Amino acid sequence: MDKIFAMEEALILLKNGIVLINAEHPNQIFCRAGNMISIYLPNAKIKLSVENFQKLYETSHFQIKSESNIEIDPEKDKEYYSWKQ
Repeated sequence: MDKIFAMEEALILLKNGIVLINAEHPNQIFCRAGNMISIYLPNAKIKLSVENFQKLYETSHFQIKSESNIEIDPEKDKEYYSWKQ
């Protein structure tokens, strides 16, 4: 099992360029660029200030993103690429 991080540790990791996921909702991916946190959701991308990110996700737990903790649905990929033709 991957290590779980609370907000304080997560902010340090993000500041150091580490990409994180929400441990409770692994389809939420977080990265930091300057003073903004980018949040990638299945159907959207959101940018929040560090302060707003802290307020919204203060009770969340985070993990370092790796290929093993992201589920990829081959059927969704198949559907996506069929639209690109």
